[in-house]
Parts: sequence; structure tokens; C-alpha cells
Amino acid sequence: MKKSFIALLSLSVLFVACKKDSADESPVVIQGNGTIQDEIDAFRQLLGPLNSGAATNSGRREINWDAVPDNQLGKPLPNDFFNPTGPGALAA
Repeated sequence: MKKSFIALLSLSVLFVACKKDSADESPVVIQGNGTIQDEIDAFRQLLGPLNSGAATNSGRREINWDAVPDNQLGKPLPNDFFNPTGPGALAA
């Protein structure tokens, strides 16, 4: 009985200690049609600054898929096609 009480008390403390802040975390929806460049830019702003070259904990990275040459279409790309193995590598 004592072990059950301690286990229940421990679980209660765990749930109370992990209480979520009451901050508004509703999803942000960006939608558009036709010319959508303004919506793309708004989405990029939500993600943060572009961090393509340095190792950071925030921001975004972008891959330019249009940089793939026509002769590579439909084939596996080399492992280092977009960025080799530096500290700022996309998959490092």
C-alpha cells in the first residue's frame, strides 16, 4: 500500500511539474493562390533567418533543387552534390 501511494504521489508530482505554459500555440496557416511569392516570403520569415553556411540551432536552410543538372534527373545524386561534409553541411 505504501509503495502504491509513493508511486501515485510521484506520478502526480511529475504531471504537475510538467505543466505546459498557457501560451497561445495555435497553428499558423499561410495560404495563397496565383502569384504566391509573398506567401512564400511570409513562410520564410516564420522559419527564421537563412543559415546555409554555419552550424546553428535556429533558422532555416534551403536547397535549390533547380540546381540539379538535366543529366542527373531520375538518377540518385552523389552524396556530396549540394554540400560535402563541412560543419555547415546539410546532413552533417
